[in-house]
Amino acid sequence: MLWEPLAALAVIFLGLYLFQKSRSRRGTTNKSAKGVINIYYASQNGNSASLSQTLCATLIDQGILSYVHDINKLESHLNNCPVENMVFVLSTHYDGEAPDNAKDLARVLKDNKIKMSKCNVSVFGLGDSSYPKFNQFSKSIFELLKSFDFNM
Repeated sequence: MLWEPLAALAVIFLGLYLFQKSRSRRGTTNKSAKGVINIYYASQNGNSASLSQTLCATLIDQGILSYVHDINKLESHLNNCPVENMVFVLSTHYDGEAPDNAKDLARVLKDNKIKMSKCNVSVFGLGDSSYPKFNQFSKSIFELLKSFDFNM
């Protein structure tokens, strides 16, 4: 399918943009722990997980330390270690619904708003355009994060 390589390229450029933005904001070019990009995916059938792995591999090939995590790990990461750069690769399931592994994402984001206030955040959404609520889950999460006034 044509959309898969295009989506992969979009995710790659998104990650590179996020890293550059983070690096310029700090005024440094070293690849310290703060330069790490954490990629969190929410996926019902594996598309987001696959694109996240592609993004991670591409960033690592460019010398950018990156990790892929299931979205369910976000809350424990925010509680246990500093996370500065986050990319959310989010699938929309059925007609605008969150995938099973992301049902609590909005609550987690609201509960951890202060911990995430200095984070660079990007959202990349996947969905089926034949549904009336195409990509609604990603759009909802993006709007929620935008309301927090994060670096996006």
